[in-house]
Amino acid sequence: MKVELEEDKAKWLMEILDENAIQNQKKPTIQQLKNQFEENFEDFELFWFSKPMQQLKENGVILSL
Repeated sequence: MKVELEEDKAKWLMEILDENAIQNQKKPTIQQLKNQFEENFEDFELFWFSKPMQQLKENGVILSL
């Protein structure tokens, strides 16, 4: 599977995934992710519902948060 994101957003997402590995019992809420995202970028909803993010969700990379 290949997913293309802007480099800075891809780095942000990789950090989030690393911080929230499946072993980590405490998962962030969508609101926490939105707040973190919007510290550096605009329009979390546009990002969260984008085609690349949908691909990650459909392939199980991002499960329920």
